[in-house]
Amino acid sequence: MVRIVVNPTMTSGEWAIEGTRILAITVASAIFAGQSEAEIHTDHPSLPPGTVGAVAAWMRGEGRDFNRELIRNNAKCLLCGDEIESKHRHDLKYCSCGNIAVDGGAGRSGNWRRLGGVDEDPGVTWVDTSIFVGDQE
Repeated sequence: MVRIVVNPTMTSGEWAIEGTRILAITVASAIFAGQSEAEIHTDHPSLPPGTVGAVAAWMRGEGRDFNRELIRNNAKCLLCGDEIESKHRHDLKYCSCGNIAVDGGAGRSGNWRRLGGVDEDPGVTWVDTSIFVGDQE
C-alpha cells in the first residue's frame, strides 16, 4: 500500500510518496494535467505501483482526519500553481488566479476554512496540503 506522508528530514516537510523524494503535489499536478498512469510512471520510474491511485485519494482528502490540531494551514491551486498559507486567525490568503483562498491560521481553533474553487471539492482544482498533528512520520 502506497502512503502519502510528511517527513521533515526528507522533503522539507512537504507531502511525499513514502520511501521516495517525489512530492505528492508533483504527481497531483500530473494527474490534473491529464497524464496517464503510464506517463507518470515513465516520468518518475521510482514510483511504486499504486501511487497514482493513492495520490488521487489524497487529493480528495480521503482517509484524512481533519479534526486534529492544525500545524500548517495551506492549499495548492492546480490552476495557477500557487501554494497559499494562512498563518494566523484573520489571515485570508488567495492564490494569484483567485480560484481558492485559505483562512484561520493553525492550531485547535477550528476556524480554518477554504473559499472558492471552480468546484468546491478538493482534488478537482485544488489540493489541501495542510499538515495536522499526526501526519508527520
